Amino acid sequence: NKLYNPRMWEALRTGFDQQLFSDESLYYSGYSEGKGRGTFAKRDIRKGEIVHDGLQNVVFFPDGASWGDFIFSIPSSRMACDVLEWTWMQDVIFEGNLMLCLNLDDAAFLNDGGEEESNIAPISETSLLFYATRDIEKDEELLYDY
Repeated sequence: NKLYNPRMWEALRTGFDQQLFSDESLYYSGYSEGKGRGTFAKRDIRKGEIVHDGLQNVVFFPDGASWGDFIFSIPSSRMACDVLEWTWMQDVIFEGNLMLCLNLDDAAFLNDGGEEESNIAPISETSLLFYATRDIEKDEELLYDY
């Protein structure tokens, strides 16, 4: 069994990045009037259609120490502040074990729509799979109830 050299590791990272950040996403980021950054539909989305699969682009930290190590490794204070804002705690397996979660794609910019304006929702309390709760038009902002 051959040890991996730096070029081999880079090829794996590049392949992972291409998979993670492919154009197959149903959304893109932009600016939302009165809200700052937001996430918008790339095309018309039908009610019930899966819009966001967090398992493909959410990083899980097993404890606060590993999350803190990551935060302090970020070279830009602006990016570190964004990451602080995008991190949440969630019981992802519904066993009472909270994990630190961090979204690493344009879904990090999803804004709160409250009960009235939300157009996407997770399938369950512990799910990172979001579906459209109604038909969504191309370029409409994607919103969920925080």
